[in-house]
Amino acid sequence: RLSLADADVSVRARDIRGTQLELGEMGFDGHVRDGAMQSSPFFADIAGTRYSGAIALDLRDAEPRAQFWLSAAQVDAGRVLRQLRLTKDIDAGIERLNVYIDSRSTRLASLLANAQLAAEVSGGKLVLRDPNMKSQLQLALASGSLTARPGERLALKLSGAVDQQPVEVRLRSATLKELADMARRVPFELDVEAAQTQLQLSGSIDRDIDARDAELALQVRGPRFDTLNRLVRVSLPPWGPWSAAGRFRMSARGYAVEDLKLQVGSSRLDGRGTMDTTQGRPKVDVTLSAPLVELDDFRTDGWSARGDKPASPATPAAGADPQALRRKAAEASDKAQALLSRENLSQADATLSVSVAQVKSGADLLGEGSLQARLAGGRAEIGPVQVSMPGGRAEGRLSYEPREKDVLATLRVDIDNFDYGVIARRIRPDADLDGRFSLAMDINSRAPQLSGLLAHGSGRIDIAAWPQQLRAGIFDLWAVNLFVALLPTLDPKNESVINCAIGRFSLDDGKLKQRQLLIDTSRMRVTGSAAVDFGAESVRLRLQPQAKSAQFLSLATPIEVQGSFSEFHVGANPGDVLQTVVRLATSIVWVPLKKLFGERIPADGSDVCGVPSVRRNP
Repeated sequence: RLSLADADVSVRARDIRGTQLELGEMGFDGHVRDGAMQSSPFFADIAGTRYSGAIALDLRDAEPRAQFWLSAAQVDAGRVLRQLRLTKDIDAGIERLNVYIDSRSTRLASLLANAQLAAEVSGGKLVLRDPNMKSQLQLALASGSLTARPGERLALKLSGAVDQQPVEVRLRSATLKELADMARRVPFELDVEAAQTQLQLSGSIDRDIDARDAELALQVRGPRFDTLNRLVRVSLPPWGPWSAAGRFRMSARGYAVEDLKLQVGSSRLDGRGTMDTTQGRPKVDVTLSAPLVELDDFRTDGWSARGDKPASPATPAAGADPQALRRKAAEASDKAQALLSRENLSQADATLSVSVAQVKSGADLLGEGSLQARLAGGRAEIGPVQVSMPGGRAEGRLSYEPREKDVLATLRVDIDNFDYGVIARRIRPDADLDGRFSLAMDINSRAPQLSGLLAHGSGRIDIAAWPQQLRAGIFDLWAVNLFVALLPTLDPKNESVINCAIGRFSLDDGKLKQRQLLIDTSRMRVTGSAAVDFGAESVRLRLQPQAKSAQFLSLATPIEVQGSFSEFHVGANPGDVLQTVVRLATSIVWVPLKKLFGERIPADGSDVCGVPSVRRNP
């Protein structure tokens, strides 16, 4: 037999072929003393990277021991993965790699199962690519470690950043022995923490990652959506805390989440979502349903889709300067148009369907609701959006399509007998307003700029409101006998109230004109005319009060508003003032006659205010 109790062995190879990995020059210098191989250096060129290390082997004891050290710089791990045919859509580069393996076993086949592994990486990058969308996610690596004790699962920890946003990645997989069994699927537990958000994926995956056939359990949670803004490069609303769970599936067609359970605050929604990437641009389809949605969980609190920061409370109100307000409105419109450009809207197609059995806003129960939305070919459609409540309902549709030289938009709103106290309390929770209103709006527009939609719009706007116990106040002081108007101060129970307000308008190429304009209180009725030109930015309004019963000392002088949006005059026409003076002087004659023979107008306005819906009034 050959005895190597003491020996020095030197091996060199210039090229090795017939393996999956590209192997270049290799060398080994073994030193055997007293039947044990001391720490012996080796080097190898693998997939274009020079690795160096040492091996020690002691076969003298009943349980032989093997030790292995390895280090390398500028490792192209992505090239290794591609050559092993594990994946071609992952690029990984490591600036520095150090590996140590220590194992004891009486059998060569058990060496790997009994091995203790410790590896460290520093610097580098990890790039994940989607071959369908030609998109990628790049993680800049700072440091990492890979550990495994005998019989325990492999554990990987990575620290890095995506767009300078810190990211922590933790991965637990199979034991070294299980990884050596090429017929087994690979168990997979991934934890990612970034931007105060935690994501967990668990299950098993095929060894051929490019097959992209995997189903994993998904859990993700975070304090608010907007903490992810820098990571996803869009402005998300400040909703939270939130969480999502479901079954995540990855295939050659794209991604899907089944049995999705989404929670935002106290609102819970169930459903599914898919993203098909086979057409080059993603096609997203999301369907959600919920037994209850609390609207307070979805407050915007000054949020803007453009990512603008809310104005500081200490900042002077822009409304103090109409010109500044208009400039800010135009700037906001231009930014919104840039965000909603055809290029941006064409990056993806999407559909969204949401149905809710009960919609709640604070203490207000609104009833059921639903929402449909669609984005296709650069055109966005929202609607129908429906909310139903006892005695009232609301439905709306909005479409927006940017073109090369202009934008198209349509807005249709149909609100029937809706409680506007709910809206008031959404704006200010302590508001005590109550009442009903109906609104019918149908507007179409084609304009060069988003800010010019009203200046080029055409359609109709009809609105009617029925306040509950809303005081008439200044209206009565304006038109009825001063003594009668002041009676509520002495006897609050006789205080006048507003019965209804009705306005019907036509919009023709940016010119708004009233078909009917009326305010009715228990003591007076105001009719008027209005003309607004959004193109010329001019306004003309005339309101004519009339006491419901003839009154001595009744002024009832018409009030006019005329001018531009930035400079307008409010006051009485000199001719109307003269008529008022004459009427006051002759009231001692005509008032008694009118009380005897004049037509009486109902105090409750039932002749005009009893219409339950603007849609039913021609």
